[in-house]
Amino acid sequence: MRSRIVYLSVALALAANAQYISRDGQKYVVDDMEYILVSPSSWQDITNTVERLRDMAAERWRMEHETAQGRAMWHGKETNRVVTAQGITWLYRDGYTYFEGPPEKVPRDRPQNARKTAPGQHAPPPRPSLPPRLAEKRKAMKSRAGRVREVNAVFGPGGKVIKVEGDK
Repeated sequence: MRSRIVYLSVALALAANAQYISRDGQKYVVDDMEYILVSPSSWQDITNTVERLRDMAAERWRMEHETAQGRAMWHGKETNRVVTAQGITWLYRDGYTYFEGPPEKVPRDRPQNARKTAPGQHAPPPRPSLPPRLAEKRKAMKSRAGRVREVNAVFGPGGKVIKVEGDK
């Protein structure tokens, strides 16, 4: 009858100084525990690779859970959904729940020179700029404000002027 290994403890150990090991992967057994020594540079490569793989897995998980199809691939078809004022909660076969809140409001871009108004107050509409000649004419009319001539005209059918009264 063959014997079989039921349990084997192995640990990866960082050699504090590479001069203590002749090659990466040297094995040492201490009290039924096997240690594999690696140099600091190999340790760094191994741990950085593991962290990169963790980051990639987390990003893939996040991206695939953004869509209903991706969530169904991981957890099976959705079994129920609960709609509330806060949003929708999706329930899946394996017990996974996914909450989808209301869409976020996207702030509008405001020009840097825009005036801020108090809450409940509306900003006045922007004044159109006038052509130079018309602006001069209006300025001249405002300067003659004391000498305004009032005229009353009476018009008939078809826009015909019937009577004009006023200052002369």
